[in-house]
Amino acid sequence: MNKYIYLFLALLTSSITACNTTTPIVSICDFCPEEIIHPDSTLLFITTTDLSEDFGLLSTQNDEAIIIIYDFKDTSNLNKPLFLTQHEFTKTATHKAFSFDKTLLKKNTNYLFVLLEEDSDHTTEEIEYRFRNHFTGLYTAYKNLQFDIIQKVLLDDDILGIQPFTLNSNFTIEGIQLGDKFRYTVFIDN
Repeated sequence: MNKYIYLFLALLTSSITACNTTTPIVSICDFCPEEIIHPDSTLLFITTTDLSEDFGLLSTQNDEAIIIIYDFKDTSNLNKPLFLTQHEFTKTATHKAFSFDKTLLKKNTNYLFVLLEEDSDHTTEEIEYRFRNHFTGLYTAYKNLQFDIIQKVLLDDDILGIQPFTLNSNFTIEGIQLGDKFRYTVFIDN
């Protein structure tokens, strides 16, 4: 499927969700400027319909998300990330589109998408480095819901999702973090 179909599906999903909540409907112009959907680029589009920190009075009401893409040839070692960024999702800023060089990701190659919630004062690079160097144990702990092990390594930062994928994929990352549900939909199209 091409990136325009993914954008349409994302907008449709967001619009339907917005009709059932107090979240305003946003137009494509609000989060995906025309230059970002250039045909020579890969599009990474992320939308949330439920933040991980919007439940209690003490919650920040936003998700400071660290978004990482790794080449995923071996389940025990990760190289430096192909894509690394930090973005703050809020109840009114629920979408984000990223664009990067089309040659960065190749068809028929396995990649790993990682979504972390940044709660510490460490830099994005420091958190990514700690995640990468402890990946094997963290991935096992994530799959087995061993949050105590994750906390020992990442301290205040949390793993929201780890998802293997190939190019031209879409998937949902959802769960419960400290009693608060979250849901992110990810589209990656070349």
